[in-house]
Order: sequence, then C-alpha cells, then structure tokens
Amino acid sequence: MVFGIPRILIRNILLLSLSSGMQISIISLTITISSLVARAYAPRDWMLSFPMAAVMLGMVVMTFPASAIFSKIGRKSGFILAAITAICGAGILALMMLIGFWWGIILGYFVVGLGLSAGTFYIYAANDGAPAEVGGRISGCILLGGLLAAFIGPASAHFAQRTATETPLLAVPLLMMGFGLLVLILIMFLKKTSSETAPESLDIAAVKRVLGSVYFWAAALVGACGYGAMTLAMNATTPWMFDHGMVIDHSAVVISLHLLGMFAPAPVGGWISDRFGATFCGLLGFAMMIACMMVLMFGHNYAHFMTALVLLGIGWSMTMVAGTKKLVALGKVSDRAACEAGGSLLISLANIFSALTAGAIYIHLGGQGVLIITGLFVALGIGALISGAVQKPYRA
Repeated sequence: MVFGIPRILIRNILLLSLSSGMQISIISLTITISSLVARAYAPRDWMLSFPMAAVMLGMVVMTFPASAIFSKIGRKSGFILAAITAICGAGILALMMLIGFWWGIILGYFVVGLGLSAGTFYIYAANDGAPAEVGGRISGCILLGGLLAAFIGPASAHFAQRTATETPLLAVPLLMMGFGLLVLILIMFLKKTSSETAPESLDIAAVKRVLGSVYFWAAALVGACGYGAMTLAMNATTPWMFDHGMVIDHSAVVISLHLLGMFAPAPVGGWISDRFGATFCGLLGFAMMIACMMVLMFGHNYAHFMTALVLLGIGWSMTMVAGTKKLVALGKVSDRAACEAGGSLLISLANIFSALTAGAIYIHLGGQGVLIITGLFVALGIGALISGAVQKPYRA
C-alpha cells in the first residue's frame, strides 16, 4: 500500500496522471494561441473563437460514443484509439495550414477534440479495481498531472509563437502531435486491472435506471457546476483586470497561480474526500468559490485577483474530486462507462456555456453580473450535494 492505494494500481495512476497532463497541455496550448491561428488564417475577424469552439464541439460529440467504444474494446484500447485520433487531427491541422485552407484547419481542430474526449475518462479508469475508500485520493493524483500543463502549456505556446516558419504557427500542430505521441506511448504501458474483465455488452436497462436516479444527477451536477463556475470566472478575469488598470503580465501571473490552485492541492482534496466523505469535500470546494466571490466583491486590485483566483482553483479541485468519487460509486465497471459519459457530457456543456458567454456577461453585466451567474452555479452545486447526500447510488 502507498498512501492506502494498492501498489498494483500505482503504475496505472502514474501513467494516467502523466497522460492527463499531456492532454491538458494540448488544451492549454489551444486556449492560449488559437486566436493567433485564427488571425493568421480566418477570412473574418469574428471567427476568432472558431478553433477553440471546434475542439470543444469534438469533445462533446464524442463523449457518449467513447463510452460505447470502451464497453466494446476496453479502456486501454479505447485510449490508444483516441490518442491516434488526436495525432491524426493535428496532422490534418498541419496539412491545412500548409495549404492555407481555413475550414480544413477547423476540421483539424475538431478531430483533435474527438481524440481529447477520452481524457475525461482517465480519472474513472484510474479508479477501476480500487477500493471505494481510496477513490478520492486516486482522483486527486490524476488531477495532479494537470500541474504539467500549468508550465508546459504556456511554454509551448510561447515557443510556437516565437518559432519562425514560412507557414505561420506551423509549430502548433507539430507540438500537438508530439504531446499526442507521448500520450500514446504512456497508454501503451497501462496494465489491465483485476476488475476490468473482457468487454461486455452494456446492460441498457441498468444504465437507464442509473441515469434516471436522483443520485446520478446530483453527482454529475457537482462536477458540472464546479466547472461552470470556474470557467466563467476565469474567462472574465483578464478583461476585468484590464478595466482596473492591469496589463497582460499581471493577468498571466494570476492565471498561472489559478492553475496551481486547481491542480497542486488535488491529492489533499482526495484525502479529505476519503476521510470525511465526498459531500463534505464538495461543500468545502463550493465554500472556497464563495470566498473567491466575496474577495472580488470587496476589492479589485492585483492582490484581490490573485487571492480570488487561487481560491477558485482550489474550489474547482475539491468539487471535481467530490463529483468523481460519487460517480464511480455507480454500477459495474462495464455499465458505469455510460454513466461516466453522462457526467462528462454535463461538464462539457457547462464548460462550453461558460466559455462562450463569459465575455458577453462581463460586457453587458459587468463584474458583479459575473459574480451573480457564478453564484447561481455554486448554489445549484450545493443543492445537488445536499440532495445526493440523502440518496443511495444504484448498483447494477
């Protein structure tokens, strides 16, 4: 045992944590530099958000098909297929940049998103075969891999921007291919757990009962509300800081500290979840988000934004661990994939909503409007935790 986790699982946890870091690095690279790609290739200025939107759309579209694929061929084979898909998407992106075909570039980003959709299942795969009492710690260890993205993502974006090539920003898809190849190599070394037997057909009736249970929706909404609140507040932070006299360097430091807050405390959140329960961990996470909002209600200087965004990151980490721990309590491994897909889909939809509306909410309602909508996410998440606390998970 290592920190209460069986040694046989440590290998898979390490590999999946590193793979998660590489996938989040691709997303971080896309977030940071996709607008520059659009400025170089898009025929219209209003298409600046299309690359990121294409990645998000690919991830959403593939969520439920991915769960079906895992049920048919197993998690490891499904993860390998997803990594190959992401590499192919980056290849399409590179080819279309060479050609200069904008809609082909969007197709490349979309295919990359299809491949990245499997990353949301890493945290569940790490829990396969694990005792329920260490599920929180395992989830925290997988999230810890995101620390890599906090450094690799911005560094790779800076490298891609500074690398001079005849084709503008061609280094971007090449870096994506490199990260995807690293993921593929890491996944190849995964070991099958004792609980992951030969692929079985999904028990559709059992899955319907799980998806129709109050417990499932309560568990799924915890992660989705945490993600929605975090994405909304984070995306509104940069223009909010600019309006208070700060510059891009201030914003970069605040976002970096926010990423550290998201991933560094994840193992602690996992321990709290295992020791005191997922409901307590989730409530603590939402309390951190409330503290973030209170800081921004009473001040808007550099220190206020730094403190608030660190609290926001820690809150997100706690709610993700809590929601995941609740979801992995559902059903058999073979049936649970579809339930996990439902949770991942809700998270993706909340993420897309917040990412696409954050700018408009800030422009039309100001910072206070952002805090109000963030508060609604938090209130819904707390309600989900309370309702889920009195429900028992359905097991197929």
